[in-house]
Amino acid sequence: MFKIGGQEMKLHDASVLHDLDQSSAREDIASYLAYHLQRIQVNRNITPPWPEDGAFSDLVTRAGLFFIFAATIINFVADNYYNPQTQLQRLLASGNSQSRSIYTQVDLLYLQILKTAIEGRADAPELCTRFRKIVGAIILLQDPLSIPALAQLLEHDKIDVEGALSPLHALLDVPADHDKPIRIFHPSFRDFLLVEERCHDTRFSVPEHRTHAQLALYCLKIMIKHLKRDICDICDGAVLNSEIPDLQEKLRKCVSPALLYACQHWGDHISQSAHGTDLQKELVGRLSEFVSTKILYWIEVGTVDTKVSHLIHDAYRLALDFHNVINVSAIQVYHSALVFIPKCSLLHAYKHELPTVHMASPRSQEWDAALLVLEGHRSSVNMVSFSPEGSRAASVSDDGHVRIWNTSNGAQVACLEGHDGAVRSVDYSPDLAYIVSGGADTTIRIWDAITGSTISILRGHEGSVNTAIFSGDGRNIASGSEDSTVRIWDALEKKHSTLLNGHSAPVTCLGFIDGLHILSGSMDSTIRLWNLNSKDTVK
Repeated sequence: MFKIGGQEMKLHDASVLHDLDQSSAREDIASYLAYHLQRIQVNRNITPPWPEDGAFSDLVTRAGLFFIFAATIINFVADNYYNPQTQLQRLLASGNSQSRSIYTQVDLLYLQILKTAIEGRADAPELCTRFRKIVGAIILLQDPLSIPALAQLLEHDKIDVEGALSPLHALLDVPADHDKPIRIFHPSFRDFLLVEERCHDTRFSVPEHRTHAQLALYCLKIMIKHLKRDICDICDGAVLNSEIPDLQEKLRKCVSPALLYACQHWGDHISQSAHGTDLQKELVGRLSEFVSTKILYWIEVGTVDTKVSHLIHDAYRLALDFHNVINVSAIQVYHSALVFIPKCSLLHAYKHELPTVHMASPRSQEWDAALLVLEGHRSSVNMVSFSPEGSRAASVSDDGHVRIWNTSNGAQVACLEGHDGAVRSVDYSPDLAYIVSGGADTTIRIWDAITGSTISILRGHEGSVNTAIFSGDGRNIASGSEDSTVRIWDALEKKHSTLLNGHSAPVTCLGFIDGLHILSGSMDSTIRLWNLNSKDTVK
């Protein structure tokens, strides 16, 4: 730990010092370089003066305000695999320190480190191929892996992975404890390898989409090889997950980190792979094999081609329709879910997993048109509203509750309590931040859509609030009531702004046209168009 501009920072802090005083930052970086170079000189028995003043000034100039450059310089020179004096000479000879782009200086440093790793090696082409495979995987993994896990995923010898990483300690955090994950010190190294305009030596550049395709293949291969029924050896189909002691420990013992990674992220890598790569045919073949032989086992633990699209759809519907059951008892994927799915490609592929049961009624031919059934309210549901981007839905009921649902799996996210009696209306604000509800208790409540807490209670109506909605810009709320009035509220100030009288019976529905006009419908059989500026009925 040391200080730059008065702020404490770690040796490998990925920080750009744009927000610090520049002269102070330069002085601190110079102090940092001087301190660590002196330690290297003492620890490695280098005869002083080292480095010479001109060389040190060059290093400080190159580092500029970019701390990762200074930190990488120290890592490079201090590498125990090389002589520090030779490393420094290589560094000083690698490019023009007057470049206008700080990334050019970082890129030259990265390139020099990579070239040093293969310098003088007759097997340099093979080493570069190994580098692109192993380091390319490290920079594109969705979660970092340890050396043993990475070796298993890539079907690569663990000792060889260690050898590939040994000259790269200036760029990668490779823990001495091999059970800990490998990480890059700074995201600029990832960008350097992926952006062709920055990595000018094609021996080291990593083709992003093809590497994702390779990782997808490795994920599919390890899942095809190791996934099996009841992988955690639960055996008892009647037991709930919550009743299994040390279930997470069982998972860690039975599912290796590499296999767990594959189960979690194979779809991520497929979605980021290019369709035109030379791996496409193999990828489609492996995906077809996976969905036709292992998809149920994958569901237990956690469409590239039209031939497999039906299987993928069936697997999706199984997970969607039986999410609540499987979530509390994984083995029910066989004992319940598989029993009740319709006649489909998934049932045909896994008919050997069907338990011995007698179907009292014919199995359906198609999946139900209803994707989800959301259960939780204890009385009549009066209104539902989707969030603008569709990931959430809100519902209100005579039971007095506002419930929030995850529309991807039907899970209840929150239950908002506060109204005294039935809740009639609900709506999301355009920015997703708030929910407004109207109740039979004559109040309008504004809720925080994330935390579920009550932000404000609006009072003014003398009858049940039948409808309450946000305007398109989220600045106003309109409400209609059994008291036959329409009221406009300032959503930002949380206060009443306008009262609209004209209906002779309860107002049942509202709709903003723009910020100036609003429509209202009433049990008096009329629809009124209001001008909010004049507060008069237009039609």
